[in-house]
Amino acid sequence: MLLILCVAFSLCLLVMLKYIYHDLAPGKIFSLFWIGQILLLTIGGYSFLIFKYTGIIFILVCLLCFNIGPMSVQTESMADYVEERKCYISFHERRLLFLLVFLIVLGFYNPIQTIVSHGFSLSSLLDFSSLLKVNNSLSVSRYTENTSNGLFTQFFLIFSYTAPLLGGFCLPALASKKGKWICCASLLPLLFAGLTQGVKMCIITSILVFISGYYVSCILLGKKIIIKTSTIIKFVLGIVVLFAVLLLSMMFRIGRFDLSTFYVVTDKFVSYAFGHLPAFDLWFDKQPWISDTLTYGAKMFLGITNFLGILKREQGLYSEFVTISNGGAVTNVYTIFRIFIDDFGIILVPIVFFFLGVLIQRVYRRLLQLLNYRINSMICVSFLFMTFWSFVTSVFVYTSYICMFAAFYFILCFCTQKVDKGAHFKK
Repeated sequence: MLLILCVAFSLCLLVMLKYIYHDLAPGKIFSLFWIGQILLLTIGGYSFLIFKYTGIIFILVCLLCFNIGPMSVQTESMADYVEERKCYISFHERRLLFLLVFLIVLGFYNPIQTIVSHGFSLSSLLDFSSLLKVNNSLSVSRYTENTSNGLFTQFFLIFSYTAPLLGGFCLPALASKKGKWICCASLLPLLFAGLTQGVKMCIITSILVFISGYYVSCILLGKKIIIKTSTIIKFVLGIVVLFAVLLLSMMFRIGRFDLSTFYVVTDKFVSYAFGHLPAFDLWFDKQPWISDTLTYGAKMFLGITNFLGILKREQGLYSEFVTISNGGAVTNVYTIFRIFIDDFGIILVPIVFFFLGVLIQRVYRRLLQLLNYRINSMICVSFLFMTFWSFVTSVFVYTSYICMFAAFYFILCFCTQKVDKGAHFKK
């Protein structure tokens, strides 16, 4: 019965979205992201995933409140705003390409330094068996050694993250094939790190920040993102390729490349890809409505509060595991909604989502009008990346991500400006 209620609730929200948003606004992307997951995992995973459905209903209530807020913000279509624009954004092509190449080069420092510091040579990556050994050794070291990244390492990690963000941002603006190839090359540092060190997060992050940058650039240029059949096909193929790369990375981490390893990896992959929603649902079902241990945003921005010594961040964020399938699969990933509850409590979270919906819609509206476009672009990038990462946790848990957003803002200050005529490349 609760499953039917969840499906009906989700379908009603989908109908709501059609009348609330004129375009593919950030709020609409967030809502579609979560409604799609709920429909896919509750229906498709009904036979093997464990649900109580109370947590699913809570997420849907939050989404309802999130989309009620934007109804108070009158927003015209992108085409209307673009037509009314008196100023346009000029992209300084040479500066952008120089910075992009600079970031790509520096982005390779961390993965190369990690390989060399563990006693391996770069030539070992050319041999398949040696590559497996490197992956396994670095993975074991990462989880067994009680070490943390120093400031120097963290500093260079920012370049690795900022490169694909800037690459995605530049892609709609550059006309030359050379420039577009450089934009695509911005994915290489994190992909290299993921395939040589078995770090799944690197591969996922590179793609998600690339998409986030591309989205904001399209808004600044007044290019409407149209979802065509060919786009859907490319997206599906991209997802298949991404899953293949992730599976390959996980097998490299184990250090063996055989059929038994493949089965082990696929079982783990089910937990990674589908476990977050039932995990949150099962955790939510046991929570009290009123808590006296609220942190009021400290967990959401754990990267900052950990740096200031207010809260201490532990690896994995949550140490407790929950069984999420009939086959015994376990996970400790509880989505961003658990962090919201830890910070504000069950009763206040829907209210928080209401105001969050209003805020994001206002930011989007001002971005369409090119008002304070640099700071609003940074907020929009942050929210979109948070959306894509929300199935895991808050992106603001990681200091490197926060620095990446700040770096993006300063790049906008250095490489873009308002002009009176149409957007053009300033050589």
